[in-house]
Amino acid sequence: MTQTLEDLSADYLNNTIGANGQTLDASPCRPRARCSSRVCPDCQRVEQWRIQQRLLQEINNSNERQQRRYHIILTLPATDNLLGSCRQLLSAAKQLRRLNAWKPITGGFQKIEANHKRQWSAHVHCLAVTTEPLNREALIGEWYRLTEGRAIVKSITTETHLDNCLSYLAAPAETKLEGEALHAFIRGTRGLRLKQLIGEWRGRPLFKRKGI
Repeated sequence: MTQTLEDLSADYLNNTIGANGQTLDASPCRPRARCSSRVCPDCQRVEQWRIQQRLLQEINNSNERQQRRYHIILTLPATDNLLGSCRQLLSAAKQLRRLNAWKPITGGFQKIEANHKRQWSAHVHCLAVTTEPLNREALIGEWYRLTEGRAIVKSITTETHLDNCLSYLAAPAETKLEGEALHAFIRGTRGLRLKQLIGEWRGRPLFKRKGI
């Protein structure tokens, strides 16, 4: 039977994925004493809620009446090298943000994910906020030039669509993985910033990790 993200809480007892070799408790975290582990269901639900609230705060703090929102997906060709692919994603996304095709975007949030079948397919999901329409063709073309990967740009047109997008972006990057692929992703991406604010939203942590 394959393991899902929530199943991995059982691995706390044998320290399969414990950071720095410490023994982790498999019992639910106590309020104000959260372990912040990537495989703790309680902590991940709290983190997801916090990120959603922070992104809503950033959107609501914007004074632009003509605010436009986009869900952008940036992909890379499949590879056996997960860590190399994730590092390439971070580097290429940073380069893309310096180009004219990205200039209308004033702020946003990005999350790295990966699917695994025979190879790793790493990709970035972005929430992007603009005050003018994006040139989709230019952005898609620039991403292909940088990586030979595919870019998908979707307009967020309703509050329900926005809520669903924020919930997905705030969820753990490991949600879709299970079994050995899940273990490999957690080991292979340790130390990388899988979630981060971009543009004018940068400058502060998403939230404080201690306490609730």
